[in-house]
Amino acid sequence: MTPFKTYLKLDRHGSTVNYNTSVTYTASLGWSYRNRVVEIWADPYGPEPKRLLKRGTVNSAGKLSVALKMTRDTYVSAVFAGDTRSGAAVATSAVNTRAGVTTALSRHYKWTKIGGTWYQTYHQTTDPLVTAWHNPYPGRKTRYELQVWYAGAWRYGATDLVTLNRGGMAYIAFEGDGAAGYRCRIRTSYIDDVSGDRVNSTVHGAWKYFDFTR
Repeated sequence: MTPFKTYLKLDRHGSTVNYNTSVTYTASLGWSYRNRVVEIWADPYGPEPKRLLKRGTVNSAGKLSVALKMTRDTYVSAVFAGDTRSGAAVATSAVNTRAGVTTALSRHYKWTKIGGTWYQTYHQTTDPLVTAWHNPYPGRKTRYELQVWYAGAWRYGATDLVTLNRGGMAYIAFEGDGAAGYRCRIRTSYIDDVSGDRVNSTVHGAWKYFDFTR
């Protein structure tokens, strides 16, 4: 006797979440003859092994849920083994996870409010230091984007990729000599397939604003 086709669904497919977000996945199982057990598996991008998140009997509504803290783009799958009258079934959900990102400026001597925006102010004899972080991965780079305020608009200044250390940190110093009067801003980003890997999804850090005086 050929088993009946079994309905199995897993939610969250196609969504994108921030790094370290706890996401609850719910599998929904339709009619089955005897077996009501479902497994939920996670398969993160990269060399991390596929792992079982939960194995259990669905509730009276046919549902089984489990929470997962997201650190990478991940395929999650629900698996039903079937029984004598109900066919085996698999449902998958691909969820993207933005890389973690922080950007900080240091070595300034004061804060200055300009047009509603707070700037970290430097003497032109001081080189601003940018500290960037993304969740670490071998060969990963951060991309910085520097812009300068000129003629009433933000203009391109410079951009480059900088390799992170094993802890996910990068330190970028800019020369301040002769920069008195300039207003600048900088952000760091992880760019999928540009920053050295495809394990996470693109994320841009917040702009950090700074200016120079004599």
